[in-house]
Amino acid sequence: MLGPKWNDLVFFVRVLLPLYSFTVICFQSAPILLAYGRFDIQFWCVVGLSVGRVFAVLLGLWIGLTGMLYAIVAVTMIFCVIMLIVPAEITGSKPLPMLAGLVSPLISSVAAVGVFFLLIRENRQA
Repeated sequence: MLGPKWNDLVFFVRVLLPLYSFTVICFQSAPILLAYGRFDIQFWCVVGLSVGRVFAVLLGLWIGLTGMLYAIVAVTMIFCVIMLIVPAEITGSKPLPMLAGLVSPLISSVAAVGVFFLLIRENRQA
């Protein structure tokens, strides 16, 4: 559909699309922290996420493009764990209801991956 130039990006979409469904859930802690007057936690976590991503991209000069992608995934997962655990301790809200919100993004991610697999297969047969 997008031509042969885009074939190399399929791996990135396969890795990053499901990852960002976790990120969306983790960012749901921000309004809770704001309501408790603790937005500083969200601020510093996002600063850490940004610095970690920049570091992962710079690290890509030595570990390659695939290694950089996995480093970004690791940094994002650390951010997600922190944003699920720290607000739960401060606010008393459990992370399980927020994780239940992953069901819809998971289904849409699986559907998107399925569509990309079909597009790849059609592109190779053509």
